[in-house]
Formats: sequence, structure tokens, C-alpha cells
Amino acid sequence: MKPASNRKKKSVKVPKWVKPLSLVIAILIFLRGLMIMMGWILNVEGSLVLSHFDGPMKFNTALIFSLSGIFMMLYKSTEKFWRGTAVFIALIIIVISISSGYNSLFDRNVLNLLVLFDHTNAITLSNSGMSFPMACCTLLLGIGLLMMPRPNFRVKLTGMIILRTLFLTANVAILTFILLIPLHEKSAFPFINGIPLESSILFWLITIFVVLNDEKAVIRKILFGKYSGSRYVRRILPVLVIVPLILGLTVITGLQRELIDLNLAITGFTVVSIPLITMYVLYHGIKIDKVDINSKKLQENLEQLNTELTQYKIGLDRVAAISKTDRQGVITYVNEQFCELSQFSRQELVGNTYALVRSGHHKPIFYQNLWTTILGGEVWYGHIKNKTKAGDYFWVESLIIPFADVDGNIYEYLSLQNEITERKEQELRVKSEYVRSLEFKNKELEELTYIASHDLQEPLINLISLTTELVETMEGNLDEEVKKTIGYIQDTSARMSQQIKGILDYNIQFQNIEIQEVNCTKLVEEILHDFSKQIANQKASIVYENLPVINGYELPLRMLFINLISNALKFHSKDRDPKIRIKASIEGLNWIFSVQDNGIGIADHNREKVFKIFQRLQKTSEYQGAGIGLAHCKKIVDLHSGHIWVESEKGKGSTFFFSIPTFIKNLKTEDFYNPKYGS
Repeated sequence: MKPASNRKKKSVKVPKWVKPLSLVIAILIFLRGLMIMMGWILNVEGSLVLSHFDGPMKFNTALIFSLSGIFMMLYKSTEKFWRGTAVFIALIIIVISISSGYNSLFDRNVLNLLVLFDHTNAITLSNSGMSFPMACCTLLLGIGLLMMPRPNFRVKLTGMIILRTLFLTANVAILTFILLIPLHEKSAFPFINGIPLESSILFWLITIFVVLNDEKAVIRKILFGKYSGSRYVRRILPVLVIVPLILGLTVITGLQRELIDLNLAITGFTVVSIPLITMYVLYHGIKIDKVDINSKKLQENLEQLNTELTQYKIGLDRVAAISKTDRQGVITYVNEQFCELSQFSRQELVGNTYALVRSGHHKPIFYQNLWTTILGGEVWYGHIKNKTKAGDYFWVESLIIPFADVDGNIYEYLSLQNEITERKEQELRVKSEYVRSLEFKNKELEELTYIASHDLQEPLINLISLTTELVETMEGNLDEEVKKTIGYIQDTSARMSQQIKGILDYNIQFQNIEIQEVNCTKLVEEILHDFSKQIANQKASIVYENLPVINGYELPLRMLFINLISNALKFHSKDRDPKIRIKASIEGLNWIFSVQDNGIGIADHNREKVFKIFQRLQKTSEYQGAGIGLAHCKKIVDLHSGHIWVESEKGKGSTFFFSIPTFIKNLKTEDFYNPKYGS
């Protein structure tokens, strides 16, 4: 959609019933003309007359009305053939009208089409032709219809004027009949005498059809417009027509029956009609005044808001680079700040796209996310690296706002940008220092790991070995107290060795791993296969459902599920078989996984404690372990920028939840920055 400034003015919307009503009018006119023609051909007199007040319609007149009905059904067609056919029909109407007028004036029988069907020689000009006034009206009709499909405005306007003249003539003829004016009283209007009532009604319907279907017709705009004048006309027009009509009919009836004299009739008509119409007009005038008062207040508020917006714009122009684009991303406006920042002139930028300043730094997924956001009608915020005309790079903090019309269709985007090149360079320096510090810490950690795995483990292994040898050598000479002490030394050494091994496991560095698609169903199936013997021994029931394919680090996710399933099997209740349920669902921008068991449960005050390293809640004699597993789980979930938590009830079981962002693949790219997902 084009920007608001370039959009064409919308035509007046007409009610939905107008189109079917127009079609009904066209069909009725066609059928009535056809019925009268058949009546003449088959000599069926009953079909020729609408009422006893009117004479029969002539054959040529009926033919013209039937052709007019066909024209009305064709002239709005978008196909060239049918529009050409409509023009040809209008030309036929003109030819028939001219010949009928000629016949009426000079008593001739040119183009008397009914003669073709006459087998008795009874048909004459008087019963098949038309009067000169009718010929003039049908000629006006043909000329008006011929001009209506023309693209030229002046020609079309002339056609509308001709049809309006015909409309007024038909109105006068209809009103003289409604008001019961005798024919001798109409002698001052000899032209009207020659136009029958039925023909007047059909002329009136044709002109009404044209008005309803002409988008530029003033009457259509007034009748169906949305402005105050149109609403006012729709309210008072029925009264202005109906009241004088009813009063006039009443007065004429009274005069004909000699119930009142002429003076009383004129006085009564004036005294009744003027106050009634005046009061009605004043009533609606007061209502429109109220509307105008409210409109004026709204206009004043709007002017005040416009003043404030102008001030805001001046302020924004001073501190931000502002640009506007259409829906396709073509730049339609830039301010001075934008020109100074990009070093392009306004003429170079307007009509172009942002590709002109694109640096090539960002990956295609970055711009895909941007367009997905703004095409969805949401505001986008992020950091973009652009390039000046001279080739220098600069960073901007950008806010892109989509604008939609009343139908919800986006037609324009407003971009507010603030240069942050210096800030980004400082962030880069801080990041580099942080990376160097992190590398140094990792090196220290590797050295500590080496010490733990070699220097600390070796004495413990020797101690366990020596005490074992001592027991075997001095087996018969050791009392119970000494045996108990040696056993304590061995258990303590074994526990310490296990804790050191736990430290090594916890400090595993996941190096050279990449985000990839992980089929969680397949992953869990492989883990359960490895645990199959333990599951069978414990008679455990494990159910998994709705496990998705996600983006993540495959090996850490495998270790995460291993730890959670292993814990669920280990910490089961002694009085019931283990039941484990693994589920996943998407909530917002995260996959939420859950591992539920019916084990021993966790007390409320220990829920956070379980994720800390070496935090054991059970005795070693009851449940083996070093207190590392859940701490390791938290580390893996943190690696995926997710969260892990537990819901539990002591003695009834626990449910461990963890979240994995759906956008993790984008989150791990260096140029991803969008508050919708997180930064």
C-alpha cells in the first residue's frame, strides 16, 4: 500500500443493497419491455397497459426500454466486448428514436419494426409508433446512455446532464398523475401530455439506476456520503417530498369534491406545510449544531495535538536521524540528521532503499527477523551497523515503527536512529578484555583440574591400597576397634575420591560444539535403552510424549536428560515402583520440558539448594552420589540461556522443569540484538 500522502481519494461507499437493487431494476425494465412487445406480437391487450389511467405503450417504445435494460446489465462490464455491445445498443436506441420522431411529425412509417410481425395488415403508425414527445425523451435517453461509458470526463458529464433533464421530465409527469391533475389542466405543458405514466416511471427508474452506479454522480455522493451535509439530506429529504405530496393530494381531493374552496385550500396548504417542514428542519438543524460543536472541540484538540507533535518533531529532528519508507522499504523521507550521518544527500536517499547504507556486517537472518517483526505490526528495536557514502562504518540504535490504515494494512514505516558508534567500540574493548580474562581463568581451571585428577587422586589411591593391604596382612591380629578405624579411613578416602571425580565432571568444558537440531524423542529412547537393565530391575514405568526437535547442543542435552532420569530412578520411594513422565510444550518463545517422578520428593526449603554443587539432601548410606548431578543440569541449562526449577511435595514426588529458547540459534549469533527475544 502506498503512503497516505500518495493514496487516491476513496469513492463514496454505497450500501450493499445498491448493487442487487440496480440489477433488479435492469431486469424489470428489460422484462417489462419484452412483455409489451410480445403483447403486440401475440395481440394480448392485457399485457399492454399498466393501469386504466394510462394508454398502451407503443411497440417501438417497449423495444427501446427492453434494449435499455440490456444496456444497464452490460455497461459496467470490465470486458471490452460487452462494453462495446452496450455502446452499440445505445446507438440503436438513438436510431429508433430519430425514426419514430420523424414518423410522428411527417406521418411516415420508417423503421416500424412491428410491421414485420403483422399478418393481417391491421397495424398502423398510431398503434405501433410513438408520440413526438416520447421520441424526444427516448432520443435523450439514447444520447445519455451512449455518453455514460465514455472515459472522457466532459463527455460523461454531458451525458449526466441529459439524463438529469430526462429525470426531471419524468418527475413532472409522475407528479401530475399523483396529484390527479386532469389532462385539460396540463394543457399549459403540452410536452408532458405525450409522455404516458408507465413510460415516465421507466425513465425515472433508468435515471435512478445511472445515479446509483456512477461513482462521480453528485446525487450519489450526497445521498450516501459520510459528511454532515449528506446526513442532513438523508434526514430531511423524505419529509420535503412526502409532506407536500400528501397535503397537495389532500387539497386537490377536497377541491374536486367541493369540500373546500380554492382560497381555503391554498391557505391550509401553506399554514400546515410551512410549520411542519420548518419544525422538522429546525429539529435536525439543532442536532447538526451539536455535532458541529463537538467537531469544533475535536478540531481544537486536534490543532493542539498537532502543535505538540510539531514541537516533538522539531525536538526529534535535533537528536535523532529520522526516515520513512513505504511498505516495500523504499525511502520516502529523511531529515538532516540522517543525511549528515550517512553522508548521502536527500535526493540520493529518497526513492532508494536502506541497501544504500548497508554494511554487509549482519547476516540474512538478522534482516529476516527485522522484517518479520515489522510486517506483523510490531515495533522493532535493535543495533545496526551501517556504512557512509565514504565507506566508513557506523553503528546506530534503531527503532522502527509500522503505521497501519483503518483496515489494519501497513502502509508506512518510521525509523528513529541514534548513533552509538563510540559506545559499541567501547563495548568491544570491554568484551575483548573480558575474553582475555576468561581465557586466563579457564587456563587456571585446567591446571586445577590436572592437579585434582593426578596430584590429589594419587595419595587417596595409595591410602586405600595401603589400608587394604594392612587388613589383609594383619587380619588375625587386629581388634574390632582398629578394623572399624581402618574401615572409616577407607570410606572417607573413597568418598573424597568420588567428590574429586565430581569436580572433574562438573568442570567439563564443552569445546568445539555447535548448535544443531536435536531430536529429543530419539535422544530419550537411546538413554532409556542404556538404562534398560536398571529400569527392569526396579520395575520402573517411563512415559514420554510430545518431545520436539529443537536447536541446541546435542552432547550437553544428552547429559541433562541422563542426570534427570538417573535421579528419578535413584530417589524412588521404597514402597512403590518408580513412575516417570517426560513431556514438552511450547510457551511463548520457549520450549518447556518436564521430568516428573513419584519418588521421595523434596521439602520446600530445599528446592533452591538442590541445584548447588555438593548439596546432598539424603544420607550416603541410603542413596549413593556426590551431589553434583543437579548442579551439572543447571550448568547445561544456563549454557542454553534457559532456566531450571523444581516443583515437589515431600513423600509424593518431584517434577523438574527446564526451558530452552526457541530462538537459541539466533541468540548465539554475534549480531543478534532484539529485545523481543532478549539481548
